[in-house]
Amino acid sequence: MSSSMEFWGVEVKAGKPLKVTPEDDVILHLSHAALGEAKKTKESEFVPLFIKVGEKKLVLGTLSPETIPQLAFDLVLEQEFELSHNWKNGSIFFTGYKSVLPDDNDVIGKVQKAKPAAPAKAAAAKPEAAKPKAKAAVVPAKPENESDDSDDDSEDDEDESSDDGEVACNDFVGLDDLKMWIFAMTTHSPTINDAGHVC
Repeated sequence: MSSSMEFWGVEVKAGKPLKVTPEDDVILHLSHAALGEAKKTKESEFVPLFIKVGEKKLVLGTLSPETIPQLAFDLVLEQEFELSHNWKNGSIFFTGYKSVLPDDNDVIGKVQKAKPAAPAKAAAAKPEAAKPKAKAAVVPAKPENESDDSDDDSEDDEDESSDDGEVACNDFVGLDDLKMWIFAMTTHSPTINDAGHVC
């Protein structure tokens, strides 16, 4: 069965209580009560409305021809009940709607068909970097006592590396080298040289 709503209404005549038995798998929503046409009315007349469910009889509300000709409420009933009133001058009309309860299979089917939302991909959530980071070049360490020609070569290497956006890595000789290495580490991606040093 699918869940649907259908209008429901009854007339309860004076002195005649009315039993209502909802169908199987149906819930009755009692929403409104109104005074019908009156034969003769008294200005100060009050009309209590009653509902009996099982052995309990309760007052739903009170109507009055002059001040309260109708009353709204929202009661949900799925078992037999009885409506009554004590107004001798006319009928009371009760209205609402019926809802068909879904089968257990319908509910299970809807739960199985419902799929959780796909999680957003992490790559889509991260903004793309404006510039790719430069990689540090791996250069073998050189002893200090090499000739001036080797110094010229290392200067050429440094010039080439700066042109490519790469940073040369050497074994630390002094404080200046350490400062240069720290600067390189904070501005470029680190790599590991042949000697196993991070540069």
